[in-house]
Amino acid sequence: MSRPMHTRTRHALLDEALGHAEAWLVAGRGLDSATALDEKTLHLATTAVLAAMRLVETLPLHVQLAREAGASRIEVASAVLVGLPAGGSAVLEALPVALQAYDAAGRIPGDEAQAVRPARHSAHRLRNAHSKRSASIGSRRAAFRAG
Repeated sequence: MSRPMHTRTRHALLDEALGHAEAWLVAGRGLDSATALDEKTLHLATTAVLAAMRLVETLPLHVQLAREAGASRIEVASAVLVGLPAGGSAVLEALPVALQAYDAAGRIPGDEAQAVRPARHSAHRLRNAHSKRSASIGSRRAAFRAG
């Protein structure tokens, strides 16, 4: 099986145009230093974007960096899933990759308290949130029609 195109491109860049590769890395570091985001948020946001764009090969690096910056396992999962409405199955395919990368790097002490809740609790919370949102939308519609 051949490597994804971006991997072959990256290797070609490193093998054939080292000067350009170094310039690319310097630009990346410059962007990192220009951001208003703290390191953990930056890597969680990058994780979300990579998952939505199906660039799962680079997910482990940013998951590890997010973990090192203090992100919990549930924060990593939430970052991946933030793109679910737009990314659909691409995001779902990225979730196990991100969680395996997190687990492989080890856990932060005390992270057990942040463990993913059983599905029934999550589903219950989701149903309640949906009901509240639907009720809120309904009342706004009624107010708009009456107004």
